[in-house]
Amino acid sequence: MTLDMLREFFFWNMVINMGLLTFSFIMIITVRPWAYKLHGQLFALKDEQFDVIWYTVLAGYKIAVFVFNVVPYIALRIMT
Repeated sequence: MTLDMLREFFFWNMVINMGLLTFSFIMIITVRPWAYKLHGQLFALKDEQFDVIWYTVLAGYKIAVFVFNVVPYIALRIMT
């Protein structure tokens, strides 16, 4: 595997993951009342708990995307 292939892999991996992160953010903003109603009934969550859980999930996913996709891509861009 060449550096160009690796760089392209990390680029498309980053694009897909950032797209999923953006999609998740938009969905939680637009369908939040429905999602809260569904999850609140299933797991007996309070409104504040629901917000904290989703914020934590999205923050963790964002950190993972940056650590495992963005940083390696930038490092490969610097190398070549």
